[in-house]
Amino acid sequence: METKVSCMMASVLLDASGNFLAAKRRGIVEGIDYASTGEIKKIDVSRIRERLDQDCIVLMNDLGYSTLGEVLNCNPFAKREGFWQEGGVQRVHLLNGTNAGVLLKELFQRDGVGTMVASDLYEGTRMARVAVLPGIKQLLRPLEESGTLIRRTEEELLKALNSFIVIERGQIIACSVLFPFFEDKCGEVAAIAVSPECRGRGQGDKLLDYIEKASSLGLQMLFLLTTRTADWFARRGFCECSIECMPQKRREKINLSRRSKYHMKNLQPDRSGIRLDTAFS
Repeated sequence: METKVSCMMASVLLDASGNFLAAKRRGIVEGIDYASTGEIKKIDVSRIRERLDQDCIVLMNDLGYSTLGEVLNCNPFAKREGFWQEGGVQRVHLLNGTNAGVLLKELFQRDGVGTMVASDLYEGTRMARVAVLPGIKQLLRPLEESGTLIRRTEEELLKALNSFIVIERGQIIACSVLFPFFEDKCGEVAAIAVSPECRGRGQGDKLLDYIEKASSLGLQMLFLLTTRTADWFARRGFCECSIECMPQKRREKINLSRRSKYHMKNLQPDRSGIRLDTAFS
């Protein structure tokens, strides 16, 4: 019989627990009697999904239940591995349970406090849509005011929107632009911006690494213009180059009064299977 589900209301936050694990005794292994230690036979995924559909956070402990009603202590790592496999889990958050409020902070703070293990490194990274334009403008505004980035009008942003790549965690926390020049087999990287609260956590690296999948578009080189961030790009494999390395169409539009530095990076063939074709087709 399933234990009564406990749902505590904290604003709109619910938690639920139950005997979702069917287990059996481990028995005697190599002469050692494991007594009340159990092994997982089955995970009741359907009932877990029911709780999730009710907007509950499902709490899983290390206890499994035998067909005779025995409560058995199951290997927590084996249990989690079994659940991940049966439930098709694509993302796991590792949290320090000794920190007060760690679950709430991970759920509701913009960038969390734990470590996320995901089957997709670029989870949350996607091409921009019109709905996220205010978030992009909010990220770019401080950098435009400091002179790090050139100012763009709303019309210019809308025109370039299909070239914007964003990282979203409930709201936009990072963005960048890739302008492909297919005839010249190269692309321009521009407007990399990360929310102040999320800096130093690899979001800029994630964006740049995602952009480098542009080799799937047939691009062989990336280039950029910068006045303040040359060191950051140099540490990531970009080297200074002359203006002649830029495509002719781009050179004609360069504002020479900014005295930008020009950097480039040759792209290596990407074998990750992640493609940008659909985004820029």
